[in-house]
Amino acid sequence: MYFGVGPGWVTSETEIVGKHSKRTSRDLSYHHMAPSEIRLYLGNSIWRNSIRIANIRNPWDQFVSRVWWWARQGRVELLDEGRLTRVDIERNLEGWGRARVETEILGVDADLRATYIIKFEDLSSDLTHLLEFLGLPDSSAHLEHRNHASRPSSTYDYRALYTNKSRRMISSIYEDWIEFGNYRF
Repeated sequence: MYFGVGPGWVTSETEIVGKHSKRTSRDLSYHHMAPSEIRLYLGNSIWRNSIRIANIRNPWDQFVSRVWWWARQGRVELLDEGRLTRVDIERNLEGWGRARVETEILGVDADLRATYIIKFEDLSSDLTHLLEFLGLPDSSAHLEHRNHASRPSSTYDYRALYTNKSRRMISSIYEDWIEFGNYRF
């Protein structure tokens, strides 16, 4: 059985636990559940016999998207209305902590760690490798890039939105993702 965990993954609406249960991904209580919560929901036996798929993304770029999303949702105010600035990034990093899902997919608890990691930046090739790993045919289907227009073009080069301090803060918070994904600022 296969299902995805982690930021950016929505499991399919098909049966996720095979003949053992009638639960579907719609039954999961919310999007971006932490692996520890999914394990509690599914039970240890199903969890341990599952292939856990997660994705990671360049954390500096991801945080820019996150702050822009928060602003669009009205959860934060931008210093310069409609325009993301270095001050906005740094201000929103202060006191911010990662979600448990982000720490568990590469974490020290091997039972919670993802079996297979897909890098957002290498989505197409990583999905091809995943299909090989799972023994499934490569459909070579075109992957549609969604939401790319939701962030203004002025934020596409995330590097311009970081101060040395905020760059170091992300480096510290996401050290595991940076190392695993070989990300560079």
